[in-house]
Amino acid sequence: MIVILTVSAGKETDLELAGIAAAAICGGGVTQPFPPPKQGDPPLPARPAPVGGGGIEVQADVDNAPFAKAAFVAVGFYVRTATGPLKPPVKPNLTILNVTPMLPDDKYPVGAETTGRVAATALCGACVTQPFPEGGDPYSGDPAQSMQVSCDTDDVPRVAGGFAAVGFKTA
Repeated sequence: MIVILTVSAGKETDLELAGIAAAAICGGGVTQPFPPPKQGDPPLPARPAPVGGGGIEVQADVDNAPFAKAAFVAVGFYVRTATGPLKPPVKPNLTILNVTPMLPDDKYPVGAETTGRVAATALCGACVTQPFPEGGDPYSGDPAQSMQVSCDTDDVPRVAGGFAAVGFKTA
């Protein structure tokens, strides 16, 4: 069963950042893309909310909806859609991945630092990556140059997909 989550401004009001979070968690397999508006166009990780004064919508299966909601809340958005409780899975086999931008800073609409920070925060909120034990931060380093994220070894492909969706590579 698919759930449509409606995301709107909260502490964070820039919906362009919600789009970055949506792309990252869609690339990480938390949400599912919407069909493209025209045949031949790529699928959409989010779409404009049809009513309610702005916002975006994402879709997830009912089991992933709490993780998608947690991703947007972590970035600072309000999610109007009710979901089940978030039950973070136990991830015992952690590894550290290096994440770097694939493009020059000026090729990211809001810059590499902001794009990387939002993606890392969303993926951590969705439990695709894990916070660092010292301080609970979703990443370490400078997202504009090189940052590190922690994830379970089984989640490496999901992490790579999430960051690739916003123009970053993992190693």
